[in-house]
Amino acid sequence: MSEKLNILMVLPEISPFTHTGELSDLGGSIPRELKDMGMDIRLITPQYRAIDERRFILRDVIRLQNIEIPLANEKVTINVKSSFLPNSKIQVYFIDYRPFFARTGMYKDPESGEPYQDNAERFILFSKSVFETLIRLQWQPDVIHCHGWQAGLVPFFLKTEYKSNPFFNKCSTLLTVYDFADLGIFNKTCADFLSPKDDFSFNESPINLNGNCSFLKAGIAYSDYINTLSDTYLKDVLNGCESAKPVYDLIKKRKNSLISVTNGIDYSEWDPENDKLIAENFSAEDLSGKSENRKILREKLGLKVSENEPVICLVTELKDRKGIKLIQESLEKLMASKIGFVVMGHGKREYETYFSKAEKKYKGRLKFINSFAKDLIHTVVAGSDMVLIPSKYEPCGLIQMYCMRYGTVPVVRLTGGLVDTVIPIRQKSDKGTGFEIDKYTPAGIVRGISKAIKYFEDKDVWQHIQKQCMLSDNSIKKAVEKYVEIYKKCIGKKE
Repeated sequence: MSEKLNILMVLPEISPFTHTGELSDLGGSIPRELKDMGMDIRLITPQYRAIDERRFILRDVIRLQNIEIPLANEKVTINVKSSFLPNSKIQVYFIDYRPFFARTGMYKDPESGEPYQDNAERFILFSKSVFETLIRLQWQPDVIHCHGWQAGLVPFFLKTEYKSNPFFNKCSTLLTVYDFADLGIFNKTCADFLSPKDDFSFNESPINLNGNCSFLKAGIAYSDYINTLSDTYLKDVLNGCESAKPVYDLIKKRKNSLISVTNGIDYSEWDPENDKLIAENFSAEDLSGKSENRKILREKLGLKVSENEPVICLVTELKDRKGIKLIQESLEKLMASKIGFVVMGHGKREYETYFSKAEKKYKGRLKFINSFAKDLIHTVVAGSDMVLIPSKYEPCGLIQMYCMRYGTVPVVRLTGGLVDTVIPIRQKSDKGTGFEIDKYTPAGIVRGISKAIKYFEDKDVWQHIQKQCMLSDNSIKKAVEKYVEIYKKCIGKKE
């Protein structure tokens, strides 16, 4: 087997073209490391309206024009454009079908906050477009690496609709699951768009989940290998944790094909010594620039907190499993602790509305940023003292690693990937890197923050903790080496 592998990554989003969180960040960082290891790595994603064609120089490709995609009883014509991951020679293909992807939002209507009703058809089309694009390119990947439920149908199509096509005979698949609760569930009527074959039976197919279609379940059933994003989350899943219960029977059947790859971050982007998006650079050896970033953040956001009062950030999707309800219930006590609180993210409309009102109530103390803009994330991470992560469960997450790299200390509930990436501080002499929320309750959050504030008040101890955080090794390199091992396992199944 050649060490140089052909790898196609199928991603619903890629940073910096689009950015809503962890998936897009990994989509922008993992390929760079694979390229450095000598892989022929290419990416494919929808061409959303949010993508700046001029900035990223998207080009038409003559042989990728007017590609017909079978969708139910009709054929849809798509075009595919091409560009490169910025500052690299990594090819990125963009599926251009304006009726589906040229919308204001990527997955949901920004006005209503509700998912698009035709998301099933959108990502069925996207998945089929992967195969038709490869046929036109005449480029054969050894492994198709699928990310999230949006790409879950790619392994399904490879072993059903495209099974008889010799072009894909040596192609294998890996599915990265970001959260087993994000099942990509749709009405079973979408099965009409899946396969033109008369012998397809929805009721007997693994895509059937309690009478509905689940794109993630299809991916779990048909992928050669499946990976989670942390060791502890994989253990939780295999032990039947709540988030994985709907597909637990299938997980047990596929347990020998499940592998964990603990997340990491791109140190070339997340580097406080050279980061051009922050006010002043700093390092573990010289933390003086951290204070300047803190000052700039306070000024920029209008936070009226003193030098002796901590700035705490919450950078997350605003959804239930992230512990947002607990923050609502504990906010009054938290704000009484004389903190500055920066909430950054978007998600459930009720949570967005709540934090907008809270910003007015705690003017000068709480700032809500309804965005995941990359430049702002760097500013918030560099200028905060702590990051709050009270998740009910956490497949892994990246924000704790970004923050630790910048001397911003995590206050976390130790669950899933947070167990693998944050070492709890038990006493002042510890080599820990964060503070534990001991119970998933409002009182647990208050206790965790209160303990962190006590340590914050001792500047020498706090600087020691910051340095411990900054010197932790959370580089993406370790994760990518593990992915290469899995790719070879995938190929081994085909040989």
